[in-house]
Amino acid sequence: RLAGFDAMPVDVGAEIVMPENKKVEIALVLDYSGSMAEKLAGQVKYVAMKNAAKSLVNDLAGADPKKVKIGLVPFSHHVWTSLPAAQVLGAGGSGTWTGCTQDRPYPANLTDATPTAANATKWGQPQAPAHASSGCGSYVPNKLVVKPLSDDFGAINSQLDAMKPYAWTHIALGAEFGFHLLSPNAPFTEGAGYGDKKTQKYLVLLTDGMQTEPAFGPGGVRSVAQGEKNLTAVCANAKAQGITVIAIAYNIDDVDTVDRLKNCTTDPVTGFFDIGTDNKIAGAFDAIKGQIMAQIRIGK
Repeated sequence: RLAGFDAMPVDVGAEIVMPENKKVEIALVLDYSGSMAEKLAGQVKYVAMKNAAKSLVNDLAGADPKKVKIGLVPFSHHVWTSLPAAQVLGAGGSGTWTGCTQDRPYPANLTDATPTAANATKWGQPQAPAHASSGCGSYVPNKLVVKPLSDDFGAINSQLDAMKPYAWTHIALGAEFGFHLLSPNAPFTEGAGYGDKKTQKYLVLLTDGMQTEPAFGPGGVRSVAQGEKNLTAVCANAKAQGITVIAIAYNIDDVDTVDRLKNCTTDPVTGFFDIGTDNKIAGAFDAIKGQIMAQIRIGK
């Protein structure tokens, strides 16, 4: 009005800049110890887990298969995998070694560093005496084989269909291999570099019980308590590299284990799922799927 106008039209314009579309790499670190064959709310636990995991795989592949890679780490007290022979204790040579392994000696078992010529950095360490009677013989017939990151979703689903539970629980070992699958460092090199801003990495860790297998600690001493400490350290190191850690406590009674898994996660509010006696495993995987799909369905 000071200028002699009663009203002035205002035209407001806004430009929304969306982030670039991202790719995702997911390591499904799944407990296949013997207790996963038990029933919960009328369902066999590992079967319910398999179905939920396949739904995640299929929906992510359907969203945009060129932007997704998924790897599998089925663990019990060992992990069965293929590695360069030079990175395995007592193997040597230039070929490939395939077999069961426990964790690497401490502190190599906390990192994603590539093994060196030093034996203390290598896999293939002798089995802890505590469960030697369980051995390694059932891993191949039970199809409990590590699958590196891949976009062969049919093969991933086929392996999920085939795997069966066996023996004891080494949660820290599973997390150790999940970290390696997502790492760009050898022996697994399918993952993008940590500096790749277009790729988000996820480590999804599921277990239905406490750590029961002894793990390496300082001085070569093994204990279950050390395995619990190692899990916390592996999660911290993975998160420090920008990996989003998600955890599912599947019908676990032990409060300390539940708290440890929760503290492993990147976000304890959105990235931790405590499944009680109602077997809501499908809902947990659906929520995880939603978080991941938000990364690959950003508008252009």
